[in-house]
Amino acid sequence: MGAEHQQLVNEFGLNGLTFASGTGTTSGTFYCASFTEASVIGAVTITGADGDTMSGISVPAGFSIYGVITSITLTSGKVILYKYRA
Repeated sequence: MGAEHQQLVNEFGLNGLTFASGTGTTSGTFYCASFTEASVIGAVTITGADGDTMSGISVPAGFSIYGVITSITLTSGKVILYKYRA
């Protein structure tokens, strides 16, 4: 499978997904976090991310974060996490 094909597989969620709601930490390797309702991010770990941490940030429904996400903790809300495979 070529890199272009794998990119499409990641983008369309064909590697599977995880749904997280309420509080608690969800770990794995994810390509995208797409919030289905207004949410508060308690913490998120994104490989290669620089700058301040994303902690205590409110995001609206429909907001998405892209990158290699390895864990996310919600204070409130719901998120679909699309699994990533390199």
